[in-house]
Amino acid sequence: MDGEKGVWETIDEYIAQFPQEVQEKLEKLRKAIRSAAPDASEKFSYRMPTYYLHGNLVHFAAYSRHIGFYPTPSGIEAFKDELSLYKSSKGAVQFPMDEPLPLELVSRIVSFRADENRRAAVSKKGKLRIRRETEKDYDEVYRLVKAAFENAEHASGDEQELVNRLRSSNSFIPELSLVAEIDGIIVGHIMFTKAKIGSSDTLTLGPLSVLPLYQKLGVGGKLILEGHRLAKRMGHKSVVLVGHADYYPRFGYEPAAKWGIKAAFDVPSENLMAVELEKDGLKNVSGLIVHAKEFFAES
Repeated sequence: MDGEKGVWETIDEYIAQFPQEVQEKLEKLRKAIRSAAPDASEKFSYRMPTYYLHGNLVHFAAYSRHIGFYPTPSGIEAFKDELSLYKSSKGAVQFPMDEPLPLELVSRIVSFRADENRRAAVSKKGKLRIRRETEKDYDEVYRLVKAAFENAEHASGDEQELVNRLRSSNSFIPELSLVAEIDGIIVGHIMFTKAKIGSSDTLTLGPLSVLPLYQKLGVGGKLILEGHRLAKRMGHKSVVLVGHADYYPRFGYEPAAKWGIKAAFDVPSENLMAVELEKDGLKNVSGLIVHAKEFFAES
């Protein structure tokens, strides 16, 4: 029995060649990998079952006395103490066929590698693409926004519907509804829509949505900065928002009270923020923010 010999088109075919007890082990390993990296795809590489996520993630192969698991050198190094019970090399570890698979450890290694690949994809120049949203994106963006806010602490549950309402409003600016895309997968979305402060024009940011698996990797920040750049180029002078007081100041936002700007609804002062897109963009601007009526579900 040697999984290195032969040619297979699918992982199912690869696994089916082995005795039943080995098939069961490989299916358990496969399930652990897929659970730890649900956004990874299956393919063959180096004549082995391979999981791909913005690059090769992990491989596995069965041999007569062991199952080889290949999480790249970084995966081996990060878990070297726990893997010390097994024979290993720079990028591979051997799990003896006559011992139970360490599936919990495998899951943690795969999660680690998936985070590595996602972070590298977000950071690598040209890998993450920010572009204008199109109508073809609407269904995918709807699912993304719903997933992004599903477990958020202060979510209303209405965010995906809000995006739909704003697209149909007079406040919608198609050029400022943007998606972040990696390998053809939309991982983030942002909208800037028209608003007023008293009688002065401004923009409001929101919702900003990032798929849970891609949160805290810098996707949101890249969307914000690109949105600011485009908005400034279009002649917009400022943006207001209601958001997390520890997050948005990284991108220049300050308490709106600094300019005498207030919300027409109850919101903690530290969460109502504004930024000038150009010098003195909020000079002599103050008063109540007038959002698009579509911001409010009852409309």
